Amino acid sequence: TIVHWTWSGQAWLVQGAQFGPNAGTGYYDYAGSGIVHCTGGVAALVGAYMVGPRGTKDFLRDGLEPFENVKDKSLIHGHSMPLVALGTLILIFGFIGFNGGSVL
Repeated sequence: TIVHWTWSGQAWLVQGAQFGPNAGTGYYDYAGSGIVHCTGGVAALVGAYMVGPRGTKDFLRDGLEPFENVKDKSLIHGHSMPLVALGTLILIFGFIGFNGGSVL
């Protein structure tokens, strides 16, 4: 339903304001980036709210300390560098493919 607000020919955001100095000027979403990022941002915000803060009862139940209470942060293990490199390559490939394809 969110994409219908902008991508439909009869969408209320496309039609724009009915009265005033901006009457008839509607919303134009180049390549759909506004709706895609707005929907993704709202989904991420809802997901972060549902997951909650780090170091909740699961850490305490397993005998682990919350991250904020650890004195020596170097004791926390680092990330997998091959997975970081793979994720970066996938992100670059998607960025170039999406932005290059949106101008065709």
